[in-house]
Amino acid sequence: MKKRLIFDFALILLVISCCFIFLLYGGYFDKFQRKGVVNNYFSALSEGRYELAKTYCVEDGGWYELTESIKSKELPSYPITYTPNIVKDYGDFINVELVTTTTSILGINVRQTDNPLIFLTKEKKGLLGSWKLK
Repeated sequence: MKKRLIFDFALILLVISCCFIFLLYGGYFDKFQRKGVVNNYFSALSEGRYELAKTYCVEDGGWYELTESIKSKELPSYPITYTPNIVKDYGDFINVELVTTTTSILGINVRQTDNPLIFLTKEKKGLLGSWKLK
């Protein structure tokens, strides 16, 4: 009887712990996932890995289409580097300070700073889902 009581208590404690971890992960770690998606997207663009960059976007969304247009326009002799600095995370959208650096054939760096609002959506695939740029 005593062993059964200890087993039941341990089982209840395990279930409560799992629920707590799941709730914690769903709310707290979402902001790290969102920031990671934004940083990974711009890193892939800077490296010229456009197919990888499109995996961070909703298919046929605005950022997906932008990636397609950048892919078709970029010249190999003009490398472009995108450096995002996340200013504020509002949940479904992130305010980013985006520095775009273009290096010309003469070696001159041209920097441009924009502040786009990046809208994100959570796709429900698997248990927790994943964030993607709209």
